[in-house]
Amino acid sequence: NALVLSATSKDSDMSEVTRKFGCMPIDSIIFTKLDESASYGSLFNHAIRFKKPLSYLTVGQKVPEDIEVASRERLVDLLLNISGT
Repeated sequence: NALVLSATSKDSDMSEVTRKFGCMPIDSIIFTKLDESASYGSLFNHAIRFKKPLSYLTVGQKVPEDIEVASRERLVDLLLNISGT
């Protein structure tokens, strides 16, 4: 089971949603709308705070083309802004 959160949400809103769904078994987090956000630190902080791995990321409106696996390489790229995306 994955919890789906928007990358454009405030950190406090993401935390509240995660707490409300805490009664359900959550195996991972999917972050959507990365194409609409300029910073990603709160995404990583959230995953660490709630001890949940990131499974997928979405970067646009096209399904399934804009769904990406949250690979180690992609996460490092987002965190360090290596490719500029």
